[in-house]
Amino acid sequence: MAPVKVRTVKEPAATILARLLTVPEVAELLQLTRKGVYALVEARRIPFIRVSNRVRFCQTDVLRWLQENRVPALEK
Repeated sequence: MAPVKVRTVKEPAATILARLLTVPEVAELLQLTRKGVYALVEARRIPFIRVSNRVRFCQTDVLRWLQENRVPALEK
């Protein structure tokens, strides 16, 4: 019997899952209510992941979204 080849993964699944945020965590990060976060999700204004009927957020996606939606100050 031939040996089984194991595919190496650069990052363990546990590390990836550790960076998935819940609605309350994103609400705290953005200083919004949970209802406010759900409104952003419903309007598809923030990147999110559906896991069954639950909503999760990739931490890097949320931080990138914040940076992309930053409004620079006007220079006088």
